Amino acid sequence: MRSLVHTDPAAESTSPEEMPTRIFTTGSGAADADAITATAARLATEIVRSIYYNLVANLEQPCTKLPTTGPPTILFDVFWTQQKRKRLIEVALAGIDLPPEDYPFYVTIGADGSLTPTRMAEILDMPLSTVVFRARRLERRGHVERIENPDDGRSFLLRLTPNGRRLLNKARPRFRRYAEGVEARLGSAKTKAVASGLVELRKAIDEELTPSGAEAPRSAPRRAG
Repeated sequence: MRSLVHTDPAAESTSPEEMPTRIFTTGSGAADADAITATAARLATEIVRSIYYNLVANLEQPCTKLPTTGPPTILFDVFWTQQKRKRLIEVALAGIDLPPEDYPFYVTIGADGSLTPTRMAEILDMPLSTVVFRARRLERRGHVERIENPDDGRSFLLRLTPNGRRLLNKARPRFRRYAEGVEARLGSAKTKAVASGLVELRKAIDEELTPSGAEAPRSAPRRAG
């Protein structure tokens, strides 16, 4: 049995065809109503997803000039590439107790040895506060420890613990298999060209962010993942 219930307070002055309604189903028709509701929700989700990909994801394809702004800039290409990189790290580290977003910290400390938080911030091009916060997270896991800085008693050095080193030794070969596979697909010449182009892009961004007349910061050298 189906009942139509008015939900608009102004229903008395509205024609029946214009009245917003809710359908309440009871008895043997309840299962059918649930199925209809589930189907409608699924279709709505698919429509929203389709709209999103048409407006955003499909911009990866060559497109005509967008209204008032023009086509995506090179920085949007960088964003898309970063999403792919994040996915690659997630797949490479699947099953290993190392959060993908922290992998660069393990690699940096493992490759460069003991570092001050300030030096890590310079290498990773991150705010010092972010580096300190993330380093504490690694400390709580027992993968990083603080040691005395022989060159400056006011600061300290960060280094991997034996557990942290073992974890990196397990994770890094898996990531590098994927990373080197990507470079192999590009080929040596194109890989070098992309790397050189990224250096120039970082330099251009630094210059754009630097006030007129000031010297742009130097980018950290490329590090092996």
